[in-house]
Amino acid sequence: MTFSGSLSITDPQGAEASSRIRDLWNMRDISHLAMGLVAGFIKAYCLTCKNEIAGSELSIVSTRTKTHMKIGFIGVGKITSSLVQAYCTASIKGLAIYLSPRNAAKADALSAQYDQVTKMENNQAVLDAADVVFMALRPDDARPVIKDLVFDKRHLVVSVIPFFRYQELKEATQPARHACRAIPLPSVVNHNCPIPVLNSNADTESLFSHIGQPLRMSTEDELHSIWTLTGFITPFYDMMDTLSRWAIDHGVGKGNANKYVVDMFQSLANAAQVAEPIDLKALAKHAATPKGLNEQAGIEIANKGAHQAYHEAADGIFERIEKNLLERKQGQ
Repeated sequence: MTFSGSLSITDPQGAEASSRIRDLWNMRDISHLAMGLVAGFIKAYCLTCKNEIAGSELSIVSTRTKTHMKIGFIGVGKITSSLVQAYCTASIKGLAIYLSPRNAAKADALSAQYDQVTKMENNQAVLDAADVVFMALRPDDARPVIKDLVFDKRHLVVSVIPFFRYQELKEATQPARHACRAIPLPSVVNHNCPIPVLNSNADTESLFSHIGQPLRMSTEDELHSIWTLTGFITPFYDMMDTLSRWAIDHGVGKGNANKYVVDMFQSLANAAQVAEPIDLKALAKHAATPKGLNEQAGIEIANKGAHQAYHEAADGIFERIEKNLLERKQGQ
């Protein structure tokens, strides 16, 4: 605001303020003019303060978006790729993922695909950056890799390493604040996957709830029994494929056959999931209407030993797991 001669006024606040001051000037009421000037300066000062406060608020908002979930992966194979994709598509605010340079091609591909992902120069750099550390190594590589790593008290360590017992994990990752074993499946990428966890706590429950359904295991033996069931993914898909091919052979289009079989089994699994309690034998009995189609198929399949074949296959897988665990223990 400037004055010259008979009062030339330039007021960026608009005509109303200019007119008011001009009236005061013309009235030669110096006291009113002084008050008007003071009010104008106060208004300008308040506007300046408001802008400064707004800038401060923006700064606060910016600090609130800082990373608050920092996850590292030692080993970048199939399960790591699935976990990374799951976390990056789970709408987690402030997520940062750090990958070891093992399997550089996959690490580069994931870091190029997701802004949250960074490939680090070495394994220790992953631990230095992360609060949660996934150990996703092959069993034969686990010991030599882990022994060269320096863990911190802030670390939560999750092992998805086959045949690597909890006690060995705990001792190898000291002084980490918590260690656990988990068995996520590749289907975790769709955020719909049971995740058995040994030595689970509130932090691991929260960690896995973003991407699946954590399931607490009471003992390591229980974990190994559940692990056995992961060997039936291929037989499951083979069974669905067999039924779909039968439908195709009987005039159903391939697209419709595949979709119906997949959707039917998904629907049946969902019905079992929401049942309280989950009683699979009761559900099978309920579906087997006397002299109905399900009763007929159920009897025929059972009589041909299909159910026993699943049982025997599970026995074989479990024995293999136990044998590998024993051999590793003897080789320590």
